[in-house]
Amino acid sequence: MSGRGFNTAHGFDQGPPPPGAPGPFPGGIYGFPSPYYPPPPYGYPQQQQQPFYPQQPIYQPAQQYPPPYGGFGMGGQPWQTGPPLTDGGYPGTHLRNDTAGVGCPLGYNYCFPTENTKIHILKSDVKPWQVQLYTHDSNSFTKHLVPTNVTMKEFMKQFGCDNPDAAKNIVYEIAERGNGRWSAGLRIKGDDKDKMKKTLADFGWDKSRTGYPGQKPVVWLWLTNEGL
Repeated sequence: MSGRGFNTAHGFDQGPPPPGAPGPFPGGIYGFPSPYYPPPPYGYPQQQQQPFYPQQPIYQPAQQYPPPYGGFGMGGQPWQTGPPLTDGGYPGTHLRNDTAGVGCPLGYNYCFPTENTKIHILKSDVKPWQVQLYTHDSNSFTKHLVPTNVTMKEFMKQFGCDNPDAAKNIVYEIAERGNGRWSAGLRIKGDDKDKMKKTLADFGWDKSRTGYPGQKPVVWLWLTNEGL
């Protein structure tokens, strides 16, 4: 009999079809009466007993990460969301708002600075010019867009140079020499009050540092708060 699974060893198939299987006859749609479906027990009783309606998504309360990390869904119920990505040790990576959260407060937009510079920061426990660090290894450095009107003092603090002993907070501008080798250039210490007042643009770290062919390279830095 067509429409019924048959096996020479066990006879007709009495059970329901596998999940997601199409109907056995043309025009048959799960959950709706059809003259093509044979009656139970030879039809598909589990699908004929009640109509099929797609289940709507259920928004669970954000119990693990309440606002400001969670958003608000239908009826004011918070959606389940995760915490923001780690800042990697650089507090300035995330926008901190006045509600002790990350990002803009509910209902607010943010007006971004019009000029930014590209800064790549090498991650190393020792001075980069003493080891080999390859730029093709994305785990060895982080990439940032930073407003050019930020002062050096604020930049250093936002990127982890926050030692109470200002002399131990140091920024090195470095340059790649090939084969993972680096050389040190400009050195800025946190106790240099004049340099702390200057902006990034004053050091040449401006919007022209794009890294595009024929243009100026991006800014490469190594930072420490241990006075190395």
